[in-house]
Amino acid sequence: MKKGGVLSVEEVTKLLNGVWVRELYKSDERVITQEKENGKALIRTYEDGKLIKVEKKDGYDAVKIKFDNMGSGDYEEFLLNFDLTSTAIEGASEQPKLKLIQAKGEYKIEFIYMMESRVQTIECLNDSVLVLVGDNGIRQKFRKVKE
Repeated sequence: MKKGGVLSVEEVTKLLNGVWVRELYKSDERVITQEKENGKALIRTYEDGKLIKVEKKDGYDAVKIKFDNMGSGDYEEFLLNFDLTSTAIEGASEQPKLKLIQAKGEYKIEFIYMMESRVQTIECLNDSVLVLVGDNGIRQKFRKVKE
């Protein structure tokens, strides 16, 4: 995240805040990619290395992350048009609350739902890339598209 030292909570929350497009979702069995192609979002799903599904959408699957300076935040999933102006939620499920956790020189995000919580480690964070790795091994890569 930062050479020569650990970022402060305020620096991390500032970097996290914004709209992010998920470019990669990877688990042991499944890989999902999302990219722009011919005016559509092309979503490819692979299982055990084999392409099993191709889906086209009119915009990106995106998330909006908003933290305060104390490390509490909100997470919202929505469909983002290519002009980056849409904020409409399309079929949003339960949206978790977020809590930023700092331990042993690294940052984690706790996703707090009504019935459970999940923790993901921030593996990479800068002004354009966010990589989260869950305790279950699921890896997600996001690209920032809006502050």
